[in-house]
This record gives sequence, structure tokens and C-alpha cells, in this order.
Amino acid sequence: MAKLILEFEYQHALLFVPNPDAKTIELTPNEQAFFDYGCPLDCFQGEFELTNAVYSMIKSGEVERSGELVCHGERMGSGGPINCGLIMTYKVKVEYKTDT
Repeated sequence: MAKLILEFEYQHALLFVPNPDAKTIELTPNEQAFFDYGCPLDCFQGEFELTNAVYSMIKSGEVERSGELVCHGERMGSGGPINCGLIMTYKVKVEYKTDT
């Protein structure tokens, strides 16, 4: 593998919740990587887990995958805890080394 690129965009179904900024992460083989990302809304126990997706891509030689994950953490609402519900749309790209 030469490079791994992760792109994230976030959206929330509730109009009054601001969407966090999009994010792009580029990793090379020399870098240590974790694919469990905390919810950017700082909710309780909110996370987005991409480990299985990334590992299965590399194992199979796949070059691109995209999908959506939903945060199942909790935030405090005016009436108590509510489900976070933030949606992460992700795209993972793997650039493989070519033999020359």
C-alpha cells in the first residue's frame, strides 16, 4: 500500500444541529492508524467505526469504498438525553504501490 485516504462529510436530520466540517485524512504505511473516530458533536459514547471496512478493502485489494454510518451516542436535549443521530458519509481510497 502506498497511501490510504479517508474522506468524511457529516449531516444531521435535524435542521437546528450544525453540520461539522468535512475532513480528509491521508495516511502512509509508516504511520500508525486507528479507524475508530469519535463523534465531532462530542456526544456521550458516540463513534464511527471503520476498522472492518478498511481492513477488508486492503485484504481484498479493493481501491475505493463509500458508505454511511450513524452515530448512536447520546447528547443532552432540553428534556434529557437524546440519540445523537449524526450521519457520517465516508469514502475510503487505497493507493497501492506498483512494481516497476
